[in-house]
Amino acid sequence: MAQVDAKNAYLHATLDPNEILYMKLPDHFEEFIPLPSDLAEMKQQGENIVLHLWRPLYGSKQGAHKFYKHLVGIVKSIGYTVSNHDPSVYH
Repeated sequence: MAQVDAKNAYLHATLDPNEILYMKLPDHFEEFIPLPSDLAEMKQQGENIVLHLWRPLYGSKQGAHKFYKHLVGIVKSIGYTVSNHDPSVYH
């Protein structure tokens, strides 16, 4: 029996267009990715900057559900079917 743990697995699923998910810009974000000049100016003026997410994040309410739906779609597309007794078992 094998087990896999992927830390960024949730990033493979996508949010539906009608689902809107925002997050606050993380502290020190611009140390890794420079902000465009207009956003950098807004941040210097003390305005809050938020990011509109296209993919669910680990720990978000949508994350686990969206990843499960994505995984089930892949597993079913390669010919597996869900067990009648346990929905987490495919054969």
